[in-house]
Amino acid sequence: MTGERREGPRTRSLRKLSRRCEISAESSAVVPAKEFVIWFSARTGSTWLGSLLFSAGFPKPDEYFHPNKIIRRASYLGVNTWSDYVGSIKRKRTRSGVFGHEMTFQFWDMLRNDGDIMNYLDFSGPSVVLFREDIVLQAVSIYLAVANKKWHRYEGTRRLQRFDETAYDEDKIRSYMQYICKLELGLKKHRNQLIPTAKFLSYEQLLRNSAEKVVRAFEQHIGFKAPDANDVRSFHARVRSRINQEMCERFLDGNNHLVTDIQSKRSWLFDSKTQHPLIGDDTVTP
Repeated sequence: MTGERREGPRTRSLRKLSRRCEISAESSAVVPAKEFVIWFSARTGSTWLGSLLFSAGFPKPDEYFHPNKIIRRASYLGVNTWSDYVGSIKRKRTRSGVFGHEMTFQFWDMLRNDGDIMNYLDFSGPSVVLFREDIVLQAVSIYLAVANKKWHRYEGTRRLQRFDETAYDEDKIRSYMQYICKLELGLKKHRNQLIPTAKFLSYEQLLRNSAEKVVRAFEQHIGFKAPDANDVRSFHARVRSRINQEMCERFLDGNNHLVTDIQSKRSWLFDSKTQHPLIGDDTVTP
Protein backbone atom coordinates (compact mmCIF):
# COMPACT_ATOMS: atom_id res chain seq x y z
CA MET A 1 0.00 0.00 0.00
CA THR A 2 1.27 3.45 -0.90
CA GLY A 3 -1.52 5.77 0.19
CA GLU A 4 -2.87 8.65 -1.87
CA ARG A 5 -0.73 9.90 -4.75
CA ARG A 6 -0.86 13.00 -6.87
CA GLU A 7 -2.68 12.84 -10.17
CA GLY A 8 -0.32 12.19 -13.05
CA PRO A 9 -1.10 12.16 -16.78
CA ARG A 10 -2.47 8.61 -16.80
CA THR A 11 -4.68 9.20 -13.78
CA ARG A 12 -6.12 12.33 -15.41
CA SER A 13 -6.70 10.52 -18.71
CA LEU A 14 -8.26 7.57 -16.90
CA ARG A 15 -10.65 9.80 -14.99
CA LYS A 16 -11.88 11.40 -18.25
CA LEU A 17 -12.93 8.08 -19.75
CA SER A 18 -16.62 7.27 -19.94
CA ARG A 19 -17.65 4.60 -17.49
CA ARG A 20 -19.59 1.74 -19.07
CA CYS A 21 -18.88 -1.13 -16.70
CA GLU A 22 -20.57 -0.99 -13.32
CA ILE A 23 -18.60 -3.12 -10.88
CA SER A 24 -20.31 -4.18 -7.70
CA ALA A 25 -18.54 -3.70 -4.39
CA GLU A 26 -18.58 -7.46 -3.88
CA SER A 27 -17.06 -8.09 -7.31
CA SER A 28 -14.39 -5.40 -7.01
CA ALA A 29 -13.31 -6.81 -3.66
CA VAL A 30 -12.49 -10.20 -5.18
CA VAL A 31 -8.74 -10.66 -5.46
CA PRO A 32 -6.64 -13.65 -6.59
CA ALA A 33 -5.45 -15.96 -3.85
CA LYS A 34 -1.95 -15.74 -5.27
CA GLU A 35 -0.09 -13.36 -7.59
CA PHE A 36 3.24 -13.63 -9.35
CA VAL A 37 5.34 -11.15 -11.31
CA ILE A 38 7.90 -11.64 -14.06
CA TRP A 39 10.36 -8.75 -13.98
CA PHE A 40 12.10 -8.28 -17.32
CA SER A 41 13.85 -5.88 -19.64
CA ALA A 42 13.59 -5.78 -23.43
CA ARG A 43 14.95 -8.76 -25.38
CA THR A 44 15.22 -11.15 -22.44
CA GLY A 45 12.65 -13.63 -23.74
CA SER A 46 9.66 -12.51 -21.68
CA THR A 47 7.13 -12.90 -24.51
CA TRP A 48 8.42 -16.33 -25.34
CA LEU A 49 8.40 -17.33 -21.66
CA GLY A 50 4.88 -16.01 -21.19
CA SER A 51 3.64 -18.04 -24.15
CA LEU A 52 5.24 -21.20 -22.73
CA LEU A 53 3.54 -20.71 -19.37
CA PHE A 54 0.19 -19.94 -20.95
CA SER A 55 0.37 -23.03 -23.17
CA ALA A 56 0.99 -25.10 -20.03
CA GLY A 57 -2.15 -23.74 -18.37
CA PHE A 58 -0.80 -20.88 -16.28
CA PRO A 59 -2.80 -17.65 -16.21
CA LYS A 60 -1.49 -15.57 -19.10
CA PRO A 61 1.28 -13.25 -17.91
CA ASP A 62 1.32 -10.06 -19.96
CA GLU A 63 2.22 -6.37 -19.74
CA TYR A 64 -1.16 -5.42 -18.29
CA PHE A 65 0.34 -2.35 -16.63
CA HIS A 66 2.38 -1.03 -19.53
CA PRO A 67 2.01 2.76 -19.06
CA ASN A 68 1.39 3.35 -22.77
CA LYS A 69 -1.37 0.74 -23.02
CA ILE A 70 -3.37 1.31 -19.85
CA ILE A 71 -5.75 3.99 -21.15
CA ARG A 72 -6.63 2.02 -24.27
CA ARG A 73 -7.33 -1.07 -22.19
CA ALA A 74 -9.33 0.90 -19.63
CA SER A 75 -11.46 2.37 -22.42
CA TYR A 76 -12.12 -1.12 -23.76
CA LEU A 77 -13.01 -2.39 -20.29
CA GLY A 78 -15.26 0.61 -19.63
CA VAL A 79 -13.62 1.64 -16.34
CA ASN A 80 -12.14 4.95 -15.17
CA THR A 81 -10.50 4.32 -11.80
CA TRP A 82 -7.30 2.49 -10.89
CA SER A 83 -9.21 0.25 -8.50
CA ASP A 84 -11.62 -0.90 -11.19
CA TYR A 85 -8.92 -1.16 -13.85
CA VAL A 86 -6.68 -3.43 -11.80
CA GLY A 87 -9.68 -5.34 -10.50
CA SER A 88 -11.05 -5.91 -13.99
CA ILE A 89 -7.68 -7.14 -15.30
CA LYS A 90 -7.26 -9.50 -12.38
CA ARG A 91 -10.77 -10.92 -12.68
CA LYS A 92 -10.38 -11.53 -16.40
CA ARG A 93 -6.90 -13.04 -16.19
CA THR A 94 -7.00 -15.02 -12.96
CA ARG A 95 -6.93 -18.78 -13.38
CA SER A 96 -7.48 -21.22 -10.51
CA GLY A 97 -7.00 -18.36 -8.06
CA VAL A 98 -3.67 -17.25 -9.56
CA PHE A 99 -2.86 -14.03 -11.41
CA GLY A 100 0.43 -13.20 -13.11
CA HIS A 101 1.80 -10.23 -15.00
CA GLU A 102 5.01 -8.93 -16.55
CA MET A 103 6.60 -5.77 -15.20
CA THR A 104 9.70 -3.69 -15.86
CA PHE A 105 11.33 -1.32 -13.42
CA GLN A 106 10.58 1.47 -15.89
CA PHE A 107 6.84 0.69 -15.81
CA TRP A 108 6.82 0.71 -12.01
CA ASP A 109 8.86 3.90 -11.82
CA MET A 110 6.49 5.70 -14.20
CA LEU A 111 3.33 4.54 -12.43
CA ARG A 112 4.27 4.72 -8.75
CA ASN A 113 3.72 8.50 -8.55
CA ASP A 114 0.72 8.61 -10.87
CA GLY A 115 -2.38 8.10 -8.78
CA ASP A 116 -2.99 5.22 -6.39
CA ILE A 117 -2.50 2.24 -8.72
CA MET A 118 0.18 0.80 -6.43
CA ASN A 119 -2.46 0.35 -3.75
CA TYR A 120 -3.89 -2.46 -5.89
CA LEU A 121 -0.71 -4.24 -7.03
CA ASP A 122 0.98 -6.84 -4.86
CA PHE A 123 4.73 -7.43 -5.15
CA SER A 124 5.13 -9.47 -1.98
CA GLY A 125 4.47 -12.84 -3.62
CA PRO A 126 6.67 -15.06 -5.77
CA SER A 127 8.46 -13.30 -8.60
CA VAL A 128 11.06 -14.11 -11.23
CA VAL A 129 13.72 -11.69 -12.43
CA LEU A 130 14.50 -12.39 -16.07
CA PHE A 131 17.74 -10.94 -17.39
CA ARG A 132 20.34 -11.51 -20.06
CA GLU A 133 23.87 -12.53 -19.18
CA ASP A 134 25.31 -11.06 -22.39
CA ILE A 135 24.28 -7.42 -22.19
CA VAL A 136 26.06 -6.51 -25.43
CA LEU A 137 23.98 -8.98 -27.43
CA GLN A 138 20.90 -7.72 -25.58
CA ALA A 139 21.66 -4.12 -26.54
CA VAL A 140 22.33 -5.14 -30.16
CA SER A 141 19.04 -7.04 -30.22
CA ILE A 142 17.16 -3.97 -28.94
CA TYR A 143 18.89 -1.78 -31.51
CA LEU A 144 17.96 -4.11 -34.38
CA ALA A 145 14.36 -4.48 -33.16
CA VAL A 146 13.89 -0.71 -32.87
CA ALA A 147 15.62 0.02 -36.19
CA ASN A 148 13.52 -2.55 -38.05
CA LYS A 149 10.30 -2.14 -36.05
CA LYS A 150 10.20 -5.89 -35.58
CA TRP A 151 10.15 -7.33 -32.05
CA HIS A 152 8.69 -10.80 -32.54
CA ARG A 153 8.58 -13.57 -35.10
CA TYR A 154 6.35 -16.64 -35.20
CA GLU A 155 7.11 -20.15 -36.38
CA GLY A 156 6.66 -20.50 -40.11
CA THR A 157 7.21 -16.82 -40.91
CA ARG A 158 10.25 -15.62 -42.81
CA ARG A 159 13.12 -13.74 -41.20
CA LEU A 160 13.37 -10.19 -42.51
CA GLN A 161 16.31 -9.65 -44.86
CA ARG A 162 16.58 -6.01 -43.79
CA PHE A 163 18.00 -7.10 -40.43
CA ASP A 164 21.22 -8.07 -42.20
CA GLU A 165 21.29 -4.70 -43.95
CA THR A 166 20.94 -2.55 -40.82
CA ALA A 167 23.75 -0.02 -40.42
CA TYR A 168 25.97 -0.39 -37.36
CA ASP A 169 25.52 2.37 -34.75
CA GLU A 170 27.93 2.15 -31.84
CA ASP A 171 26.45 5.11 -29.95
CA LYS A 172 22.96 3.62 -29.92
CA ILE A 173 24.19 0.23 -28.82
CA ARG A 174 26.16 1.88 -26.02
CA SER A 175 23.13 3.90 -24.92
CA TYR A 176 20.95 0.77 -24.82
CA MET A 177 23.52 -0.99 -22.64
CA GLN A 178 23.55 1.92 -20.20
CA TYR A 179 19.75 2.05 -20.23
CA ILE A 180 19.46 -1.67 -19.42
CA CYS A 181 21.94 -1.37 -16.57
CA LYS A 182 20.10 1.65 -15.16
CA LEU A 183 16.84 -0.32 -15.00
CA GLU A 184 18.55 -3.28 -13.37
CA LEU A 185 20.18 -1.08 -10.72
CA GLY A 186 16.82 0.56 -10.03
CA LEU A 187 15.33 -2.86 -9.37
CA LYS A 188 18.25 -3.69 -7.12
CA LYS A 189 17.75 -0.48 -5.13
CA HIS A 190 14.11 -1.37 -4.46
CA ARG A 191 14.57 -5.13 -4.22
CA ASN A 192 13.16 -5.39 -0.67
CA GLN A 193 9.96 -3.76 -1.87
CA LEU A 194 9.61 -5.26 -5.34
CA ILE A 195 11.38 -8.62 -5.40
CA PRO A 196 11.55 -9.84 -1.79
CA THR A 197 11.07 -13.51 -2.72
CA ALA A 198 12.42 -13.49 -6.27
CA LYS A 199 14.09 -16.30 -8.13
CA PHE A 200 16.47 -15.38 -10.95
CA LEU A 201 16.48 -16.73 -14.48
CA SER A 202 18.64 -15.70 -17.44
CA TYR A 203 17.74 -15.68 -21.10
CA GLU A 204 20.65 -18.00 -21.71
CA GLN A 205 19.17 -20.52 -19.26
CA LEU A 206 15.88 -20.38 -21.16
CA LEU A 207 17.75 -21.46 -24.28
CA ARG A 208 19.70 -24.22 -22.54
CA ASN A 209 16.77 -25.86 -20.77
CA SER A 210 13.71 -27.62 -22.09
CA ALA A 211 10.38 -25.84 -22.05
CA GLU A 212 8.99 -28.51 -19.72
CA LYS A 213 11.81 -27.99 -17.22
CA VAL A 214 11.15 -24.23 -17.22
CA VAL A 215 7.45 -24.81 -16.59
CA ARG A 216 8.15 -27.27 -13.76
CA ALA A 217 10.44 -24.72 -12.12
CA PHE A 218 7.67 -22.11 -12.25
CA GLU A 219 5.19 -24.61 -10.83
CA GLN A 220 7.40 -25.20 -7.83
CA HIS A 221 8.19 -21.52 -7.23
CA ILE A 222 4.65 -20.24 -7.61
CA GLY A 223 2.83 -23.17 -6.10
CA PHE A 224 0.59 -23.77 -9.09
CA LYS A 225 -0.07 -27.06 -10.82
CA ALA A 226 -0.13 -26.43 -14.57
CA PRO A 227 -2.82 -28.67 -16.10
CA ASP A 228 -1.14 -28.86 -19.52
CA ALA A 229 2.52 -28.96 -18.51
CA ASN A 230 3.19 -32.02 -20.69
CA ASP A 231 1.98 -30.18 -23.81
CA VAL A 232 3.93 -26.95 -23.36
CA ARG A 233 5.05 -25.16 -26.51
CA SER A 234 5.44 -21.70 -28.04
CA PHE A 235 4.81 -20.43 -31.54
CA HIS A 236 7.38 -17.67 -31.04
CA ALA A 237 10.65 -18.07 -32.91
CA ARG A 238 13.93 -16.32 -32.14
CA VAL A 239 14.56 -13.14 -34.11
CA ARG A 240 18.19 -13.78 -34.85
CA SER A 241 20.62 -13.41 -37.76
CA ARG A 242 24.35 -13.33 -38.36
CA ILE A 243 24.39 -9.56 -37.91
CA ASN A 244 23.73 -9.86 -34.16
CA GLN A 245 27.03 -11.58 -33.51
CA GLU A 246 28.90 -9.41 -36.01
CA MET A 247 27.73 -6.19 -34.36
CA CYS A 248 28.51 -7.60 -30.93
CA GLU A 249 32.07 -8.47 -31.92
CA ARG A 250 32.57 -5.08 -33.58
CA PHE A 251 31.31 -3.29 -30.48
CA LEU A 252 33.60 -5.28 -28.17
CA ASP A 253 36.64 -4.29 -30.22
CA GLY A 254 36.50 -0.70 -28.97
CA ASN A 255 34.42 -0.88 -25.79
CA ASN A 256 35.98 -3.52 -23.56
CA HIS A 257 36.43 -1.13 -20.64
CA LEU A 258 32.80 0.01 -20.82
CA VAL A 259 31.54 -3.57 -20.95
CA THR A 260 33.72 -4.56 -17.99
CA ASP A 261 32.45 -1.60 -15.96
CA ILE A 262 28.80 -2.31 -16.72
CA GLN A 263 29.14 -6.03 -16.07
CA SER A 264 30.69 -5.27 -12.68
CA LYS A 265 27.59 -3.24 -11.81
CA ARG A 266 25.45 -6.21 -12.87
CA SER A 267 27.27 -8.70 -10.67
CA TRP A 268 24.33 -8.69 -8.24
CA LEU A 269 22.22 -10.43 -10.90
CA PHE A 270 24.75 -13.23 -11.37
CA ASP A 271 25.19 -13.56 -7.61
CA SER A 272 21.41 -13.71 -7.17
CA LYS A 273 21.10 -16.31 -9.93
CA THR A 274 23.55 -18.46 -7.99
CA GLN A 275 21.97 -17.87 -4.58
CA HIS A 276 18.30 -17.82 -5.67
CA PRO A 277 18.10 -19.75 -8.94
CA LEU A 278 14.85 -20.62 -10.61
CA ILE A 279 16.77 -23.28 -12.50
CA GLY A 280 20.16 -24.36 -11.22
CA ASP A 281 23.10 -24.72 -13.58
CA ASP A 282 26.87 -24.41 -13.67
CA THR A 283 27.14 -21.14 -15.61
CA VAL A 284 30.34 -19.28 -14.76
CA THR A 285 29.89 -15.68 -13.66
CA PRO A 286 31.75 -13.33 -16.04
